[in-house]
Amino acid sequence: MKSRDLSKFTSSTSAMFLIMSIMLASKDSSIRPSASLGINHMHFGIIGYGRFGRLWADILSVQGEVFVYDKNVKDKHVGGSINLVTLEEVVDTDILFLLVPISEIENVCKEISPMVSPGTIVVDAASVKVHPVKVMQEFLPS
Repeated sequence: MKSRDLSKFTSSTSAMFLIMSIMLASKDSSIRPSASLGINHMHFGIIGYGRFGRLWADILSVQGEVFVYDKNVKDKHVGGSINLVTLEEVVDTDILFLLVPISEIENVCKEISPMVSPGTIVVDAASVKVHPVKVMQEFLPS
């Protein structure tokens, strides 16, 4: 799936700029912040397809193709540019969102660790940051 070089996003500030731009542009599909950064079509991965995962999938689908993995979702038909895929497939994306309960962050990071490439931007959306950041730094490639 991954076909772009995101090496220009070397800092978390650049990654957050892109993500915030996508969020702001989500209501207007004519605005493409990724295109203004030289990226024509983004591939987004989402682990966790609960209420928050569905919200993010809808927002991100305006800006690119969305690949979703949730161990509890069996219905392969989610529609549009949102694709339900395996764990191995979801980590092979440009930006990977971990939208799981905080109690699952460590398990998910351990499980995806051998599959995530160093160029993938991994973002958590937990309301607390200390524990998820510590876990991601410990288990995911830098």
